[in-house]
Amino acid sequence: MTILNPDIYYLISTKLHSIEDLQNFCAINKPVSQICSKYKSNISKHFLEVYQVDYKDPSNFIYLYNNVKIEDYKEFGKWKYSSLLKLYLKNYNKLEIRTYYKNITSFPIYPNMTAFFGSYNQLTSFPIQPKMTHFIGSENQLTSFPIQPKMTKFIGSYNQLTSFPIQPKMTHFYGDRNQLTSFPIQPEMIEFSGRHNELISFPIQQKMTHFYGNHNVLTSFPIQPKMTYFDGSHNQLTSFPIQPKMIEFSGIYNELISFPIQQKMTHFEGDRNQLTSFQPEMIEFSGRHNETELLYRMFR
Repeated sequence: MTILNPDIYYLISTKLHSIEDLQNFCAINKPVSQICSKYKSNISKHFLEVYQVDYKDPSNFIYLYNNVKIEDYKEFGKWKYSSLLKLYLKNYNKLEIRTYYKNITSFPIYPNMTAFFGSYNQLTSFPIQPKMTHFIGSENQLTSFPIQPKMTKFIGSYNQLTSFPIQPKMTHFYGDRNQLTSFPIQPEMIEFSGRHNELISFPIQQKMTHFYGNHNVLTSFPIQPKMTYFDGSHNQLTSFPIQPKMIEFSGIYNELISFPIQQKMTHFEGDRNQLTSFQPEMIEFSGRHNETELLYRMFR
């Protein structure tokens, strides 16, 4: 790389924030174009850092997706930064990126990407994507996940997440078989699926209509103002509150000793609890293996 003078360094580090900035700058006139050409390697390295391209990782997306080897981007032990940037830019304008079964361990920022389909890889982390609305990344090794400003749908089952941040626009969360012990209030979430985690509590979600949380360690559950469907089987629930809009309840293998009248509930599945009484009106009732044989005979 050419040694940068202070003025050029200041220009690159403070004024060129995107590839579009670079294109506009280099097109100003011929002398500026010559500057871009002279410092091409320095500028390329700068943008590899801006877009968090981990080019030192041989399993990075840019290598495995394009079926090239990391060795091809070194010369006499030095990185070929211009060639690396060109490799990264092959997918720069894609709105959707699909990459399955590639064993990818790291992924860069793609500022134009709106949907990521990357299940069955080896990702341990994932960067903030400014325009991404859909993330599909099940069967990876994610231990963390950042706030995504425009994400509406998250599908990340079979990972290693122990926590998950507030996502301001997320409506659907599917995170079965992780290691979540808690989950924050999500202001726009409609549907939650967190089966086979380690949840010990769950907050009020003002807009949630469907809850799928079987195989956790919940001992209680709050009133959810819009929830119509609840599946909390295989937990440790000892009580359950009145849910104003709940239609279906599935809560087998818990420790319920009582259950309140639910005005709108039509379907109840509560096998293997410790119930001794129950509300008299509904369409479908399943309460096998509770505390009284009479209860079962009345409603079977």
